[in-house]
Amino acid sequence: MMVKKLIPIEEFLTDASYLTISGTSHFNTNGTFTLADHTAVYNELFNLYGGRAVLVRGEQTAASVFQSLFEGWKNRRKDDIASLLDAWQMKYNPIENYDATETKTGTETGVETPEDRKKTVTQTPTDWKQTEVQTPTGWKEKQTPTGWKQTETQTPTGWKEKQTPTGWKEETKDHKQGSEGSPDYATAARSKIVPFGATESVLVNENETDISTERTVEHKGTFETERLGTYETKTEHSGTFETERLGTYQTETTHSGTYKTEEELAGTITNEMTYNTELRRHGNIGVASAPDLMMKDLQARSVDFVSQFLFEFVTKYTVYV
Repeated sequence: MMVKKLIPIEEFLTDASYLTISGTSHFNTNGTFTLADHTAVYNELFNLYGGRAVLVRGEQTAASVFQSLFEGWKNRRKDDIASLLDAWQMKYNPIENYDATETKTGTETGVETPEDRKKTVTQTPTDWKQTEVQTPTGWKEKQTPTGWKQTETQTPTGWKEKQTPTGWKEETKDHKQGSEGSPDYATAARSKIVPFGATESVLVNENETDISTERTVEHKGTFETERLGTYETKTEHSGTFETERLGTYQTETTHSGTYKTEEELAGTITNEMTYNTELRRHGNIGVASAPDLMMKDLQARSVDFVSQFLFEFVTKYTVYV
């Protein structure tokens, strides 16, 4: 039957180097963090937990059993302990609960296809019509004839002339030729009477006794001439006109109809952006006040990590006798 016994820590514990607790942080693989050296651990175990005993079986020594237990626990927990120490030693502002830093470096390239980019716009008119209205202002036209001649030809058709006498009368006078007693002298016997109710006599009979007389016929009155028929008038012009227009035109252009516009893009665009920026956001986010955050920091720093971790070990592997 195997002999079992409980041996208190104070009976076999020595100030050995294996008691040093150190490890590598999960956050920082380049450094080793030490929770406590062998002297500090020895003093803590001997003075606080020297009465706690280790179970020893058979021919084992208490020192070898304790060392095996302690090194096994330490190898499992050392990196966790180092990570906690690493985080605890980081610099931070206790009244801030948010601190984010975004760093962007390098070159970012984006390509839009296709190459040799160009923009083509096609417009298609639908029922397109352009109307121009010209309004003259102060407009006049000046014509200058050169070698100008107008020839007018009148051709009568059914032409006749009608004369209407007005106040027309014919008076005849006989003149005796020669002197009285000469062969050509003529005498005449005239008979006159005074009509009833008149005051002057009128000639009623005249007998020529000699034919040697000279008779003069005299017409008195006017003729109104009326031409009957039609004229066909033909006018011919010869020569040239030089026309000069003076004044200004105000032109108003109106378009009607619609345009259908189509745009087509071709070619590629290469976008390249180089970054070297850092963006940091930090402060107090939430309902916790600055004093609240400071009290939590104080409570955390009041924890004795050496005692806490050694208490974990002795509670798990030792008992009171």
